[in-house]
Amino acid sequence: MNLLIDIGNTTIKIAEAIEYNSLQNFQRFNYEKKLFNKYVTKIFQKYKSNYLQIGISSVVPEVTKSLLPFIKKKYKLNPLLVKREITTILNFNYSGNLGSDRISIAIAARTMFKNRNILIFDFGTATTANFITGNIFRGGLIMPGFKTSLASLISSTSLPEVDLSISGKKNLYFNSTEDNILYGAFFQTLFSVQKLIETSKLRYKDLLIVITGGNAKYFLDQLDYDLYDSLLSLKGICIILQQYGINKKK
Repeated sequence: MNLLIDIGNTTIKIAEAIEYNSLQNFQRFNYEKKLFNKYVTKIFQKYKSNYLQIGISSVVPEVTKSLLPFIKKKYKLNPLLVKREITTILNFNYSGNLGSDRISIAIAARTMFKNRNILIFDFGTATTANFITGNIFRGGLIMPGFKTSLASLISSTSLPEVDLSISGKKNLYFNSTEDNILYGAFFQTLFSVQKLIETSKLRYKDLLIVITGGNAKYFLDQLDYDLYDSLLSLKGICIILQQYGINKKK
């Protein structure tokens, strides 16, 4: 059994698995970076097995730095940190730093759909678009996430806080300040992604649209997509661990 850990900016997802399509004991935790050391023991209390390997995808270096000594002490293993250099499943046509979250979801999608052009939207603190053709990660886009846009707008103005409750209203325009703020941020993300999907489908044949991420739930009934998978990043970590373990034995 392997332990899979996905560290995002505001959440940590953990699961156990031998194969990527059979994840077990999944848990998701919200956390604050400055208080992470207080949470860590409780977060991993449930996970006590003698694991073969541990894989970590993290976009928060300071949390990774705090977590590694804990993991090594508790499980007596050196975790594998997801990096593009450790996998041969995809070639990355991308300059600069590419987040391990984007690597993980790209590896998972390519493994699951081997002969398709793939466009993955990950709705998190940032909303990312990730484009794959053949065995090449071609790049994508990084946009402010839905909640990030809301928080930035409110913190930078004297506008009021709003209740994050998307009701499925069919309106395009609204007559209260709170709804103006909420649906302004909502439509900003929705229409951006909708237009990217429409344009990409015209340019690329046989394009598969994959949706993932913690904020995807707000947009699922409004978008044209082929697959929603909330565990895509963990599946990618599992696949990378499997490949790394095989290569290590050669």
